Amino acid sequence: MQDLRDKLKQAGLVGKQQARQAALEARRERKQRQGGGRAQAPAPEPPGPRQGEQEARARELEARRREHEQKEARERVTQVIRAHALRVPRSDERAFFFAGARGKIQRLLVSVEIASRLAAGELAIAALEEPDGHALLEAAIARRVEELDPTRLLFWNRDRAPEGELPVYGSGR
Repeated sequence: MQDLRDKLKQAGLVGKQQARQAALEARRERKQRQGGGRAQAPAPEPPGPRQGEQEARARELEARRREHEQKEARERVTQVIRAHALRVPRSDERAFFFAGARGKIQRLLVSVEIASRLAAGELAIAALEEPDGHALLEAAIARRVEELDPTRLLFWNRDRAPEGELPVYGSGR
């Protein structure tokens, strides 16, 4: 093959560039016929008992990681709620009723001012981890809690009462 190329080049029928291109193509074809000159990857082995154990271990580790991340997220929300909970003085208290986490009606004793702010949507009630535990939050913090875990907000009146109408909230002792 080399001789034929040299003869064609000497006769002027093929230029140097064309000869190089033809040689390159011939080398590529030879390599492909010989298996590419590279070691081919061995065929995957059938799954053995060890591989099954490794997969089970990997699934278990993934489940633990997800559980740990969920626990951290719950703790982060609790920290935000505790850090920004309003301290409310216990004077002139009235009952403010709202639906709790399980749909049960709960009662929170608050002042008239706090009850009005809750009804106006300026404050929200968030759940703490303790049973029947809750905290009052400003609306900006309530938005942050809603982004992290919307199930922790027990009450937040986003729809404000029209002007001139008094907000309706629970009363009584």
